[in-house]
Amino acid sequence: MESTRNLGFPVNHTYLYQYDFIPSREGDETLVTVTNGNPARLCVVDVRQSKLRGSYPLEGADGAMVLEAAGEDRVIAGSFPNGELYILHLEQDEIQRLTVHSAGLSFVYAVCIVGDDLYFGGYPGCILYRIHLSTGIVSKAAEIDSREMYLRSMLEVDGELFIGCGAHVRLYRYQPAEKSCIALELGEEIEGSPGFVTNLRIYRNSIAASIEALDMVILCDRSSNRLIRVFRNFSQFIVVNEKLFLFNAEGTYYYQEEEDQLTHMSGSFTAGWKVMRAARMDEEHKLTGITRHGELSILSLSTGAKEMLQLPLPTAPALIQTIQEAPTGCIYMSGYQCGGLSIYDPVTGRTAEHKGIEQIDGMVFTPDKAYFGAYPGACIYEWDYSDEKDPEAMPRLLFRVGEHQDRPFAMAAHAEYLFVGTIPDYGKSGGALTEYDTVGKKRVTYRHLIEAQSISALAISPEAPRYLYGGTTVWGGLGQTPVESDGKLFIWDTVKKKVEHSWVPLQGEDGIGCLAFDSEGGLWGVTRGTLFQIDPSSGILLRSKVLVEKVWQGHFWRGPFLRVLSDGDLIVNVDRTIYRLNKDSLEAAVIYRDAKLLAVDEARDTLYFVRNQSLFSIQLT
Repeated sequence: MESTRNLGFPVNHTYLYQYDFIPSREGDETLVTVTNGNPARLCVVDVRQSKLRGSYPLEGADGAMVLEAAGEDRVIAGSFPNGELYILHLEQDEIQRLTVHSAGLSFVYAVCIVGDDLYFGGYPGCILYRIHLSTGIVSKAAEIDSREMYLRSMLEVDGELFIGCGAHVRLYRYQPAEKSCIALELGEEIEGSPGFVTNLRIYRNSIAASIEALDMVILCDRSSNRLIRVFRNFSQFIVVNEKLFLFNAEGTYYYQEEEDQLTHMSGSFTAGWKVMRAARMDEEHKLTGITRHGELSILSLSTGAKEMLQLPLPTAPALIQTIQEAPTGCIYMSGYQCGGLSIYDPVTGRTAEHKGIEQIDGMVFTPDKAYFGAYPGACIYEWDYSDEKDPEAMPRLLFRVGEHQDRPFAMAAHAEYLFVGTIPDYGKSGGALTEYDTVGKKRVTYRHLIEAQSISALAISPEAPRYLYGGTTVWGGLGQTPVESDGKLFIWDTVKKKVEHSWVPLQGEDGIGCLAFDSEGGLWGVTRGTLFQIDPSSGILLRSKVLVEKVWQGHFWRGPFLRVLSDGDLIVNVDRTIYRLNKDSLEAAVIYRDAKLLAVDEARDTLYFVRNQSLFSIQLT
């Protein structure tokens, strides 16, 4: 077998989540942010001179979900996937890495300094931790809410901490001195709803917060600890000099509290990427927002003028989320978090990178078009193969699934119909099947086809294309605990528009990650560690083969990948090991270990897989 070939980094990007301004007497013209990469980099930018003044590697981190300027000389970053804390000391021009492994976090979402203590929290677990900066001792300060998996935001006010949770909406008030914690009253409609409390700020005598997933900004009175105002259809806000500005897709609004009215200020300055901030520039306060690619928008409050600046931030190779072979012979790919569409041409050995799409979770190919399912928001795109040669081409948005769906991993197509199976949003259970008529441009979404389960795999019977076969997982959106124990198979009648039959193919398996038919009409599937064959007519389990005895734990949406070769043999990637199985005996031979994802170009006798940011190929036979 030919040696493995490293084909390089097919997805490159500038991608960020958070930013802040370092305050100074002269103004807030120094911006800090963290760009994703391996490692991530904490960048210091002079906005007015459009100059990158510093770029500091955060060893062990891929990015940061929280970034806060602590005065004029310190910047604090909380990272993922290693769940660490980093402090940039500007005067010393150095990064300090705080060891907080004992907290067991993979994502840090919130940080706050109170005296000589740095409080922090994140995922997994809605738990508040503390590190004493002088000694480096890490301790658990409080379990804020045992029901929740995320501590998403934190704000210090007069020595107290206000703490926002997820994946269900809850807001708490914690007093470090007394070690007491009380819940703010948010009302039956909001409290406990699926969503995240983010971007906590003080507004006069209230605490303002954004509620992700609900497109809502709320105000809670600090004296009564009660909800006093809800702004619906607003995703973000900024507080400047006790004035509240709110943002949505229609622009910027100013809240006049005395009249309880909203005034529309700007139609061009809309909601930003993940966070928006005020900055003092040119001797006045301005509103700012940033895109995930580092384009900064600035709105003058005195003149209403808007300007846009592309920050001079570094690009870096991205982790790869999805790869799949296309009918054109190319390999299609997308980056983890940063998205984009990269197309590798094995004839030229070159990769073309196309922007304009978020992280692609699912792909399906027809003779003339490709369809992509992107996260977040379960957005569905189309792509013409003729655009492969156009460097400026971008996938075209067809629709958003809606119905609280978020991750479109499962996709199938036949004739003029496209089928999409989805995982719901954070904190929710109940996936959906969407059927889209590509000619009539109409769609219907069917939620809860299999109660309390998500749709993780789809395949159309080649002998009876009227029937769509689906696989489910008991896992819903992150932060939602499964209520079922076994994943199921189901048959969807595309004419009658109903589930003909559903059943559990393998007891004790919480999900089915992929499905595929062979040339003889047999149906194959893979769970976390087991390959199985089903008679599609009777639903009887014909054969199974355990490939991995000890499987990983946690949410299961996808992970195994399956291809059926023309000779009937099966290629399976499960638990980062690629196997080739004889169709008759199911004897398994290891092709490669430590390999993620899977694509097969049988015409060129080539198999593709991924390691971190790199695409690899290996001869199939």
